[in-house]
Amino acid sequence: GYGPVAPKKVKLPSSVTEIWSEAFIRCSNLKKIELPSNLTKIGEKAFSYCGLTEVKIPASVTTIDNEAFTSSSRLEKIEVDEANKYYKSVDDVLFDKDMKTLVTYPSGKNNTSYIVPNGIATIGLCAFYGSGYLKNVTLSDTVTIIEERAFFSCSNFESIVITDNVTEIGNSVFYGDSKLASVKLPKSVGKIGLNA
Repeated sequence: GYGPVAPKKVKLPSSVTEIWSEAFIRCSNLKKIELPSNLTKIGEKAFSYCGLTEVKIPASVTTIDNEAFTSSSRLEKIEVDEANKYYKSVDDVLFDKDMKTLVTYPSGKNNTSYIVPNGIATIGLCAFYGSGYLKNVTLSDTVTIIEERAFFSCSNFESIVITDNVTEIGNSVFYGDSKLASVKLPKSVGKIGLNA
């Protein structure tokens, strides 16, 4: 089902407990998937560059690997079952349950600005990767780390407010953001990665 020949809708049977890495990568035709209630793991890049418009994470999921939903340009909403002990969603954005890490901002969410909630310490790897609508982001004062490729290839990204507690900016964080005119770095930043 790779690429545009993938079905538009998939319902996985209850026997499926893991979705392996790249299982649905580049399935641009896939609009909807029903994840089974016994699912425990979503692998790396499982739904990257996919056609999904929304996804609901069941309560059973314990692990969502890096880039599971990266650059799925139609993805507007990530919802997490309230009974899930490891993840939660707020305003369609995926976080860890403790609200310390912003895991994934849906690439197709059509807001032009976003304020990271207070309490978030880490902007996760590829968190905003490929966002096509965002123009500006304001980090909360609690953010200390912006991980690798967090804002990679955000085509309309113009500005970001980096607060005084940020200590680390990972590799390729703003790579490919051609509309980003300037970034003001606070004194707290002690590490800036390659191609940032």
